[in-house]
Amino acid sequence: MVLPGLPLIIVLAAILGPNIFSIILVIGITSWPSIARIIRSQVLAVTEFPYIEAAKAIGAPAGRIMLVHILPNVAPLIYVNIAINVANAILIEAGLSFLGLGDPNNISWGTILFFASQSQAIIKGAWWYVIPPGLCILLVALAFILIGHALDEILNPRLRKTV
Repeated sequence: MVLPGLPLIIVLAAILGPNIFSIILVIGITSWPSIARIIRSQVLAVTEFPYIEAAKAIGAPAGRIMLVHILPNVAPLIYVNIAINVANAILIEAGLSFLGLGDPNNISWGTILFFASQSQAIIKGAWWYVIPPGLCILLVALAFILIGHALDEILNPRLRKTV
């Protein structure tokens, strides 16, 4: 949370080497702290609700309080963050592969862009080597961001529109 994300991702990927498992590890290491902070703050806010205090007062077990009362209130936030972080993971993988830090044996849109850059496709006028993978990265990331936004509108009662 203190270190900037992009340099940390690049350094970790360079240290761990160019394979798919190191990319997965880098994405996992750098993606969870922000979600954990958001979920923790929401859980702390929900635990202050009166019905949680009442459940504690009557002696309900902590596991039941967590599963029945807290998790349903936090689940929408988890779903939204997962959808948005999938888009972030796609962009990280494409970026690392474009920089040459991805798995060279695994073909991805970032790898295609890396090879297009190495062969100077734009300078040679081979736009079809660059535009389709870039557009696909954009569209898939946008799709997951829009899914996250739609989930937020559907699951968040404050954002629901009245008909």
